[in-house]
Amino acid sequence: MRKRAYLSETEQRVFYKLFYAAGTYVNYKRKVVPWVEIMDPRYCTGPDADKIVDVMRHHPEDMKEMAQDRTLPMTDAQREIIAGWSRMIFGSFVAVDFTPAGSFFVPEDGQTVYQVYGLRRPMEDFFSHGAPLRITTCLMPFRGKIITDGFFYRGDELSAKEKARFLEIYAGARENGTIQTEM
Repeated sequence: MRKRAYLSETEQRVFYKLFYAAGTYVNYKRKVVPWVEIMDPRYCTGPDADKIVDVMRHHPEDMKEMAQDRTLPMTDAQREIIAGWSRMIFGSFVAVDFTPAGSFFVPEDGQTVYQVYGLRRPMEDFFSHGAPLRITTCLMPFRGKIITDGFFYRGDELSAKEKARFLEIYAGARENGTIQTEM
């Protein structure tokens, strides 16, 4: 069976349940948007969710703290997922390729190439101009895969020289077998 470049419906349900819980936890702890009690699309507007997610991205240590809080009703598997989010990487990446096996992102420093899965659809569905292109997002581990937090923004255009540099980094990682598939 061919790999899909996004999470299964079951994985999506798990991700969103935990992500909304983590957003609620961070919002409560850091008082980001005091009038929002639950970070969930039914109760939280897009702009409010953006504010909460921005704080989550800048305080990944809150994920480890949440996972260790035994007063919260979570399974060990859920705690493990949330603890893994303490390793999230927020920043500017260059999406160098979109394939059926995933999208390939290189951070601006060019040190690593990550294979990234979409949440509900392949990443390429969101970017009509194709690769390479600059994206600001947050990469995070999820059940042996790398995903984004679902919030991404198109960045500045790449020069021809930058495109060539990032495509060369990607080609080298493919050739050397050093593409990171887990965090």
